[in-house]
Amino acid sequence: MALHPKVLVIGSPEGVVPDTVWEEFCTRYIVHQYEFSTTKDFHESLKGGTCHDISGIMRIGLNVPAGIEKVGNGWTRRALQYFPRSLKLIVNFGHGFEEEDVPGLNARGIEFCNTTGGSEATAVVATYLIISVFRQLNRYERMLRNDEFLPALRHSAQTAVDPYGRKLGIIGMGSIGQTVARQAAAL
Repeated sequence: MALHPKVLVIGSPEGVVPDTVWEEFCTRYIVHQYEFSTTKDFHESLKGGTCHDISGIMRIGLNVPAGIEKVGNGWTRRALQYFPRSLKLIVNFGHGFEEEDVPGLNARGIEFCNTTGGSEATAVVATYLIISVFRQLNRYERMLRNDEFLPALRHSAQTAVDPYGRKLGIIGMGSIGQTVARQAAAL
């Protein structure tokens, strides 16, 4: 009977991965929780400690227990030289992998996957916030909730601005920035 692959999990699945999915995951893999108080401890574990034989790394996020060092952006670049030969896959939950060394990982036979599906939803929120700033939607919503309909109506007629025809600067044209640009162009 073959042993299950060993996976290092960075961060907590709680609130991110449904319980039933996590339970199933744990039946298929030997899960080793990231519990290193320093980056040096993590790197040493990859070289010859408890993580020397991992097949995969799943970085769920920055939600690690107190006293544990967080693994932030660019962590693969810093750890690349320490990754064991057994490592074949890194799954990164969340957006933004520009600072990760994907070519360096691939050159060592390590695949890097970033979760998908959040760009559209994140861009919708960003577009709402852009419109909200122009139209002062948050302010007027609060006024309406406080039964101040007529003052809100009068004030909005005098101060709210229409975003149509304005120029929008977007810093960062990754998948979220590109989606915001498409949504804003439709306004």
